[in-house]
Amino acid sequence: TGEAYLFETKTSLPVTFTPNKFIVSLKTLPRIEKEATVVLNQNFVQGWKVSVDGVDREVLSSEGLVSAKVLLTARDVVFVYLPQSFVVWAVVSVLMLVFGAVLLFRNIFLPLFFG
Repeated sequence: TGEAYLFETKTSLPVTFTPNKFIVSLKTLPRIEKEATVVLNQNFVQGWKVSVDGVDREVLSSEGLVSAKVLLTARDVVFVYLPQSFVVWAVVSVLMLVFGAVLLFRNIFLPLFFG
């Protein structure tokens, strides 16, 4: 699910999400110059990226969950999950589709039209 909270106070935070992107809103918190840890209730594994108000930050693990350090003056924390293996296999799949299309064109369509 899309649960998030501040590690220090266990304050629950509103989250909107899609299958691989979670947007944690800090707009309900008082804007103060204090650092806190936002924790997303998702397992920490390779492939997570985080940005705070559009600026990339380091992804951390808090008790095995994905987290990031933020200043409470921030408005939104965006966590995105995109594992490298997905990117690699997506590229391989596209290359294989292109290769298959070339073979199909060369071995079936060319002989049909040009004998």
